[in-house]
Amino acid sequence: GRNSERRLRARCAPISTHKKGVAVMLHRNLRSGIKISVVTVADWVIYNDIFVKGEYDKPINSILQELSTAEQLNILDIGAGVGFFTLRFVDLMRHNGFVNQPYSITAVEGSPKLAKELENRIYNVNNLQDNVEIVKGLVGKRDGTGTILERDFHPMNTTLIESEEGVQVEYVDLYKIKAANVGIDLLKCDIEGAELLFA
Repeated sequence: GRNSERRLRARCAPISTHKKGVAVMLHRNLRSGIKISVVTVADWVIYNDIFVKGEYDKPINSILQELSTAEQLNILDIGAGVGFFTLRFVDLMRHNGFVNQPYSITAVEGSPKLAKELENRIYNVNNLQDNVEIVKGLVGKRDGTGTILERDFHPMNTTLIESEEGVQVEYVDLYKIKAANVGIDLLKCDIEGAELLFA
């Protein structure tokens, strides 16, 4: 609601805007040190869901309240997109005083376009390479390849529609990634309906 929007505005530096063609890019530096970029309409929608409306704040805060500062947190972000969930997790962790908290996030993204942007925002812009591992590939099967249809409005990317316009991407065996071997404290899975492949 309005209170969460006010709290967010209070924690943020002023927004800088840059015109680039038709699009307006927003850059926000949070007080936690996290840098947010909103480049597309899709980014704007997801940014508002995660940062303004706090869509994932309740499970993140719940895990932080139960936390012992000595234990490492292990987070698995399936369907990481451009990294808003991962960045929100780090933002809330720092905001709640866990600045030196050991943590590891494995961010899995199947879209080659989004995976490239994810790397830029997580590694280049926010320097989180020591704590975040990015895994490129589809999930839902343990091997083989699948087709992902990448759309301009990236929340509508899908593996559920057969299309010649899709991109072939290999599946990632989740049992072989680092997070699976250390135990997972918090799992976020948002893969646009392909969650049904796990059944």
